[in-house]
Amino acid sequence: MNFNERSSAIHLLQEDAPMIFDRLPECGREAVRYVRDSFPKLRSAFHRRIRCMSLSFMRDYRLAVPRLTGSLLRERVAESGTWILPIDKAANYTVFYDLSLDEDGPGKWTGRVELIYFLSVPTAPMPYLSLVVSNRPGGRPVMTEPTRRPVRLRPEDLAQDIVSLILFTRYCETEAMMMAPAGKHLFGQEMYQNDTAATIEVLDSAWLSSLVRSGSFRDAAENGGFFRLQRSLPVQERRLTWVQPYKLHAIPGGRIERGDSSTVNDIS
Repeated sequence: MNFNERSSAIHLLQEDAPMIFDRLPECGREAVRYVRDSFPKLRSAFHRRIRCMSLSFMRDYRLAVPRLTGSLLRERVAESGTWILPIDKAANYTVFYDLSLDEDGPGKWTGRVELIYFLSVPTAPMPYLSLVVSNRPGGRPVMTEPTRRPVRLRPEDLAQDIVSLILFTRYCETEAMMMAPAGKHLFGQEMYQNDTAATIEVLDSAWLSSLVRSGSFRDAAENGGFFRLQRSLPVQERRLTWVQPYKLHAIPGGRIERGDSSTVNDIS
């Protein structure tokens, strides 16, 4: 993957973003205006930590996220930064976020939400504004491109995808590579080149890949398997663990007994 002005929206965080304004297509100019005018004080927060999930990690995560337990999703999220999330080999989202959320009942969140999605596709010369989510008093309403019609969902609900991603990567065993500007490296099975002025952290997870691609994962997921947080020794650090579903065993006398669950790929 190449990080550049066409494949990501990172360049919009630069202080000299207006300097490239004249050579941008209209979709790019709109993005510069929006970030400059609506989020002038948040640009440094978005720039604080820029992360990218590898394509393989993203594919495995999409299969794993439906099996997250409520205990993980009740964690508080208070952070800012940028995610680059691949859709396939040719398209991805760049997401600027500033969140401070607490759970307010099962599946509900309350707090501050600022999200800006940019979509990069091969047919567009620059990333274009895809989705804006904000619950700031007096701020612009939630809207989508290209219709610009307000979305009939709470901003806190629209933030759920990024919240799940933040919490999953917080506790999942991952490998990380820091991509300096002008750097080019092979990481996992993918080649990366950074043609931006920012340092980008690329994440992969051999643990999740091994688990999700095992023959038993899909069957276990369909029959009640799930992820949970478990403390590992000796430092008592909480990590993500996969729990196999319970199995029913027939015993003499015609009774059915429920067997114990077990963890797979425990990283403790």
